[in-house]
Amino acid sequence: MDRMIDKRIEWGALLFLFFLPVIPVIAYLSFLFLLVLCIRRLNFRRFPFYVYAFLGAIILSCIFSTHKLLSLGALAIFLCYFLSYFIFSTINLSRANTAIILSGILLTAGNDCYIYSHNTSFGS
Repeated sequence: MDRMIDKRIEWGALLFLFFLPVIPVIAYLSFLFLLVLCIRRLNFRRFPFYVYAFLGAIILSCIFSTHKLLSLGALAIFLCYFLSYFIFSTINLSRANTAIILSGILLTAGNDCYIYSHNTSFGS
């Protein structure tokens, strides 16, 4: 069962890396899928004290902020970046590099097709 969840986490991370420059909405949906899978597997006891102090300061800053909606949005983004470190530390780097390179090839090919079909060139 753990192996199947690990494979899902790896595939979700690879989908996130592949779709981030192409279709960001799909990338963020795959990231939410990853968060749901990984939140139960995180060992919160291994974080040092200063990480908890920093999170506490950020949460207090959100509570006493004059722009609460903006602060809550920034808190959500910060927590996603914070948890993404633990998600991406579990995947194979060679597969991640392959996903990034394939995404770059797709973007380059799409850009070339657009230029060819519209008979335009950038810069003139």
